[in-house]
Parts: sequence; structure tokens; C-alpha cells
Amino acid sequence: MIKQLRVFVSSTFNDMRAERSLMVGKIFPMVAAYCHLRQIEFVGVDLRWGVSEEQSKRGQTVQICMDEIDRCRPLFIGMIGERYGWIPQGSPVSVTEKEILYGALNAPEGTEAFFYLRDKSLTESLIGSAESDAEELLNDLKARIRAGSYPVMDGYRDLESFGEQVYRDLCGAVDRLVSRTPQLDPTAEERANQCFLAQRHAANVVSRPDPEKQLDEAAARGGLTLITGEPGVGKTSLLSAWALGHYEDKDRYIFLYFLGESSDRDWEQPARQLIAEVKEHFSLDYPTPGTREELRRAVHIVLNMAAKKGKLCLVLDRLDALPLSDSFGLSWLPEELPEGVSILTTADEGEVLDRLRKRLHHELHLEKLTPDEVEHVAGQYLAKYSKTLGLRHLAMLKESENTAYPLYLITLLNEIRHIGRHNILTEQLSEYLACENILQLFEKVLERFDREYDEEGSHLPERMFRLLLASPGGLTESELLSLLEDVPQAYFAPLHIALEPYTAVSNGAIHITISKFRQAVQSYYRFTEAEISESRNTLKDWFTVHTEAPRRNSVLPCLLKESGDHVGLFSLLSDPDCFSELWQRNKYKAKEYWAFLAQNGHSASEGFQDILTEPGSCESRMLLELGEMFTEAGCIHEARTILTVITAEGSSAEESQKCQAYGMLGNISQRAGKLRDAEHWYKRKYVSAKELGDRYEQQRSLGNLGLISLMQGDLSSAQKSFESVMKLANALNHRDAQQIALGNLGSIAFSLGEADKAEELFLRQKAISRDSGNSAGLINAAGALGVLYLKKGLLSEAETEFRLQEAESRKIGAADGLSTSLGNLAAVYHQKGERNRAEKLFEEKRELCHRTGQALGEQNALGNLARLAAERGCLPTALDYAERRTELTRSIRAARQYAEALQQLSEIENMMERETDARQHQLQAAAIAKQHGFSLP
Repeated sequence: MIKQLRVFVSSTFNDMRAERSLMVGKIFPMVAAYCHLRQIEFVGVDLRWGVSEEQSKRGQTVQICMDEIDRCRPLFIGMIGERYGWIPQGSPVSVTEKEILYGALNAPEGTEAFFYLRDKSLTESLIGSAESDAEELLNDLKARIRAGSYPVMDGYRDLESFGEQVYRDLCGAVDRLVSRTPQLDPTAEERANQCFLAQRHAANVVSRPDPEKQLDEAAARGGLTLITGEPGVGKTSLLSAWALGHYEDKDRYIFLYFLGESSDRDWEQPARQLIAEVKEHFSLDYPTPGTREELRRAVHIVLNMAAKKGKLCLVLDRLDALPLSDSFGLSWLPEELPEGVSILTTADEGEVLDRLRKRLHHELHLEKLTPDEVEHVAGQYLAKYSKTLGLRHLAMLKESENTAYPLYLITLLNEIRHIGRHNILTEQLSEYLACENILQLFEKVLERFDREYDEEGSHLPERMFRLLLASPGGLTESELLSLLEDVPQAYFAPLHIALEPYTAVSNGAIHITISKFRQAVQSYYRFTEAEISESRNTLKDWFTVHTEAPRRNSVLPCLLKESGDHVGLFSLLSDPDCFSELWQRNKYKAKEYWAFLAQNGHSASEGFQDILTEPGSCESRMLLELGEMFTEAGCIHEARTILTVITAEGSSAEESQKCQAYGMLGNISQRAGKLRDAEHWYKRKYVSAKELGDRYEQQRSLGNLGLISLMQGDLSSAQKSFESVMKLANALNHRDAQQIALGNLGSIAFSLGEADKAEELFLRQKAISRDSGNSAGLINAAGALGVLYLKKGLLSEAETEFRLQEAESRKIGAADGLSTSLGNLAAVYHQKGERNRAEKLFEEKRELCHRTGQALGEQNALGNLARLAAERGCLPTALDYAERRTELTRSIRAARQYAEALQQLSEIENMMERETDARQHQLQAAAIAKQHGFSLP
């Protein structure tokens, strides 16, 4: 889901001041308001605002512009008058043309660029002179822009029409981008956020084959594994990289959560996210838990249900970040895990780790880097920036005790790469190595920030950090710029980019991700609690006033709570519109706020007394949300009052709303142990859903009824329950539910070696999916059948299924399904002896995988292309493919594939009589296989 849109503005500076001022002062705020209606933040990036043209000639400013263009993709604005712009020494084009080429004319597909070419008469009226510099180059650039595929406002004669066109263009782009961007549900959005955090933590991971192998073994073994070690040894980076490497595993679902990154630091949110993800992935039917006790039990129950359908690995970073002050402690995390479920967690020494060690567990203790590893990491890191260290400087790194900590080492390397003069490297390196710990090193980093980014005595870094420390969950770029009182983008952007190793942008908000860096900021600037509290009040006041801010109703409640303003919080949450938005965004957080208010004498029933007194006067949608809140909060009387109004005879509520209310009344009865009453309400829901033709709610009610049967003593297995649900779905012609159930049952049968039964189930899934037009189901069924037939040696049948899989994947743009089908078809043709067709398909798969970031698929295609080239005697071509495969597998740290690639490379080198190289690569492959515990084919 889009959270933020940014547009980069490119032009020469002095002659286009009027247009830039109009955009910054009027047009961009109007576009921002348009975006706010869609809950999207908008940022117009005008890097030259507040910077003279002479200043813009500094080399680093050009690179900052390129970086900002990348961050603004796909939006770009280019404005051209009568000036071509400054041409740096040694460059064939001006900086302005370089921006236009990079941001638009040579940009990737999907770019939304707009160009505005000013008429010469307007230039004369604005700046008095219309003489062109570098006229031939300027005319050529304009000609290419006109001939391009982007919209051009050619020859505008007044600023008013220019501004109106910019507004129309940007609003149109917003509409197009929103319409073609899939909207994630809250569960998928949070999973994406956690994956994003993992990518940031894994960016500079130190490759450690032994610990990585132990993590593989731990996940396969099941149970609890504790990853321990001193702070800074790389526990989070290692676990993040491992999780990302297995994120798309087909045989194991990875649940990933960074508990230390959460703003509330409570077990409830990760527990709810775990339940939601697992229910969705394994197609489990289980009611949403309301109370914390129900939530605790639900984690245990859902994990056991999931274990009967497949493997599951919980990757929990910083479990020690959760407080043990409530009555639940660690009890929400099962001590006895079902077979097939594993937990990998990091934790520093302390009470949480002590408690975990009392459980049945394995422990992976991460050691510091050895001197040789320090040298390897330094070389690998600096090579990314085309830099190297001499033997003397490497020796200085290896002799330091602190560089044995990856966090310290990577931070130091990041700092010294900024040193432009090699003759002062020794001095600077000595100064950094004199830091006794990571906190002191981070303070050196902050010193550099103050030197380089405290433009004109603005104290920008200090002011920005204080706001970030005071904010719950960070601040967006536009929020920061407003709070910093319109600091120019040219000042803000370089600092923002420099902070990237220590911050992340999640849900559009910038926040500090490294706890030690946060501590260093607090220490370096000597922020007192009073100063942080003052900044928190500044934020509170800002969000109170800026009612149009997209994040207001999600951020302001937290600020009110942290500042102890329960009166303000009560007033805010009692506003029906605010409550509704907050509830739809995160109903669990809304429930937490009302619990806080209850502790301070403010009840939800008091806040919504008007609605409870006359519920008939309120919209049914609002009543349903309040009913759900009171139900989940355990306010049974209030919940019944509202839900009874919705379900009463003659109610004006829509039937779909009544259907949901029946389910909530069933939940209330079930929690109270009144199973007959619960069964009554669930049956009413089923009848209502059937009348509506709402297949989803039908299946949910049927699942609830099945759960009631279990609670009444029916101990049927999960498989039998799914079979019962599918039978009812068949009777109701719930096609989507049928195909999903058949696919799950087919996968179970295939895993158990029951190939004939699996084939029957997949064929039924295929028929239903084809009949209902469900392409995703058809892709899965055809692919599964093709693999079955290929293993049976039925090549014609396999080809037919893979062709169907290919066609459906192309139709809906499913890149993973398409790449799989292409590779499988190539395998079929190769077995048939049709090498040319196989080679063509493997090349198509390689290109697709490279374009869509499917690295494992790409290396597979390269390996097959190398094999086919060798078979037809084209050894140089085969060698090229094999070398590319080897480099790719090495870069993604895929140990098995890397070893196999080295082995293939060795075989081809032997064919070419390059025995020395072949032997070296064969030995390297064997060493990797031995190290990781697998055999080479």
C-alpha cells in the first residue's frame, strides 16, 4: 500500500525561481491535500531551494540529486526555459540534462514524468533576458523531450496556466499510482514492514557459515533455539539474513517479528500478528481472540492447528525487549512446541534469557570476529565503494579488540570511507580506534554529522534527533520538515541520506533502528527527560493543530497517552470519526488506549454514552465497530446493547451488518460457555450469509460451528474438519473455498506419498478453479499436476499442465508461476531431446528471473544453459554461463547452489583442459559442501 509519494523537480535555478516558488508555496500544498484524502503523504523535492547555483556546483550535490531522484521514483518534473545549465568539468552534458536523463528519458518503465517548456516571452517578462546559453545543446534537449513519451506543456506563457497544469498532472498521477498499487490488508502490511526491517538489519551482515548452518539445523530440528552473544556481535543481522534467505521456502512458513522495534514493546501485537498470519497461510478457521487471556490461549491452539498442516518457524528478534511486568510474562509463548514448529530468537543477558534457559532449548552462542574475519569483512565492505586498505591499516584493524564486534567494525568502515585524503587516513583511523566502545564511536559519527550538516548554525542534526527521540514510531519526512520550520530540502536531504545506516523508513516514518545509536544520541546531545518531554508536547501540539495530517489519528493518541493527557485522549477517542479511523487502522491499539483511560477513570461507555443511550440514532457501521470493540474489551452489557439494536426485528441495518453482529453475539456466548446460545447465533449467521450469498461469511460460520463441535467433545482431526468444511462448501457451491480446501488436502496427500489421491484432489481443484475463473487456483493446480506427471515420466501430460500454468501466469502477471513453468517446460523438452527449445525457454526464464529479482531461479536457469551449451560443444559459452552462475550464487550466499555452481564450473574447465582452475574450484565446492553438511551430486 502506498504510504508516501515524492516528486523531484529538475530545472536550472536562477531563471526558474518563479515556477519553483509557485510550486513550493501553492501547488505542492494543494497536491498534498489531495493525497491526504487518500491517506497518502506527499513530498515535493526541490533541492535547490535555499542553495545558490555556485553551491550546487559541488560534486557531492550532484550525487545527492541522483539519490533523491531514486527516492522519488516514479514521479519526476522537468522545467526548461532558455538556459541549458552548468556543465561540470569533464562532463559532456549539464547537471540539469543529467537529471532529466536519469529521472525520465532513460528511466525505467512505469515512470510518471512531466515536462514544462517555457515560452521565450515569459522568460523576458520574468528575468528580462531570453538569451540562451549553449543554445545548440538546449535545443537538442528540448527536441528529445518533445519526441519522448512523457506529457509536455510546450510554450506556456503565464504562471497561472503552468500551475494549473502541474496540479492536474500530479493529481492524475496520484490516481493512476493508487489504482495500480495493490492495497494490503493490515496483516500483509505488517508482514511487509517486518520484512523491510529485516532487509535493513541484513544489509551489512557478516557471512558466517557455521552459525548459518546451525540455524538451518535448528529450524529443521524444531523446538526453541536461543541465539546469544555479547551486544554488537551481529545476532540481529545474522538472524535477519537467515530469515530473508528462507522467507520464500515452500516447505516451511517463516513468521518474522522484531520485538525491539515496536513502539509499544508489548507481547499482544506480535501475538495477534502471529495468529493472523498463521491462520491465513494455513487456511485455519479460528475466532479472533478478544481478551489477553484468550489471546494467550489462541497462540497455543493456532500453532498446534498449523503444525498438523505444515512446518512453521518463528523468528523473534530481541525477545528480551518485552517487559515481564504483567501477569503473562512469557506464558504466551508455548513451552512445549508441536512437532514441526521451531522458534529462533535472540536475547541479551537478563531475566528474559534466564527464564528461557529454564525451558527445553538449544543455544547458539555467537562469537566475536577473528582477525582473519575482520580483514575479510573490511575488504568486502570497502570493495563496494571501490576502496581498499593497505597492510598497515589492515593490521591496525586486526589488532583492535573492538573491531571484533561487527557493529563496531561496520560503523568504523562506513566512517573512514568518507575520508577523501589518503594522507590523513592513519590519523583518522587511529582516532576512531581509540574509541573504547560502540557508544563512543557513535558519538564520533554524531560529531561528523554536526560538522557536515549543521548548515549555517541551524543545529539541524540536534533538532531532528530530539524530535525523533520524542516521537512514537518515528516521523515522516513532511512532518519533520514542517516541525523544523521549513528547513530547505537541500539541507535536510543529505542528513537524511547519511542517517540511512542507523534509521529505517517504515510506514512512511523515519525512526532509529539501532538501540545503541539511540543511546549515543541521548548522551552526545545531553538530552534531558524534560527536553524530550518538551519535544513530545511540541509534537502533540503539532498533530492537534494539523487535523489534515494523514497519521494524526494514529500518532496523536500515543502522544497524549505518553504525556499523561488522559483528558485530551478521552476527548479524541470519544469523537466517533476519530475512533472509527483508529479502529479500522489498528483496533488492538484502540482497545489499549481505552484500557489506559479506564485506569484513569474514563470508561468507553462514558465516552459513547450518547450512542449507548440512543443507539438507534447512530449509523449501523459505527454501531458495528463499537459492538466489536465492546465485545473484544469484555464489556458484555454494552456490546449486547449495541448488537441487539443491529439484529432487532425491523432494524435499518444492512443484512451484511446483521450477519456480522450475529457472529459477535455467538462469540460472546461462546466465551461465556453458553455453547447452545453460541450455536444458535452462528446458525443465524450462516442463514444470513447464505441469503446474502456471502460465501466468505458462510465458510466462517461453518468453521465456527465446527469449533463448537470440538468444544462439545468432538476430537476429530484437523484433516477431518477440513473435509467436513469442504463437503458443506460443495453443498453451498462455495467454489473458492472448495478449491482452497482441495489444494490443501492434495498437498497433505502428496507429502504423505499418496500420489494417486493427490492427483485426484489436484484435478478436482483444477476443474473448480477453471470453472470459477480463479487463475491463482488454476496455476497452483496445474503446476502440482505437472510435477506429479513429470515424476511419473508422463512427459506429454506434464507439458500440457505446464503450458496451462504458463498461460495463466502470463494472464495475471504472476512472475514466480511463470518462471517455474518456463523451467519445467524446458526440462520436459530436454528430456524429449529438443535442446534448442529447452535452451530458448531457459534463457527466457533467466531474463525474467533477473528482471523480477528471483535470484535462485536465475541461477538455476544459468546452470541449465551452461549444461546445454556444453552438450553441444560450445565450451566458451558454457564457461560464461557457469561463471555468471557462480558469481550470482556467491553474492546471495546460497551455499548449496554455490557449491553446485563451482562443481559445474570445474567440470567445464576440465573439458577446456584448464586443470589447475578446475581442481581449485572442485576443492572449494567440496569444502563448502562439507562445511554445510550436504553431498554434491
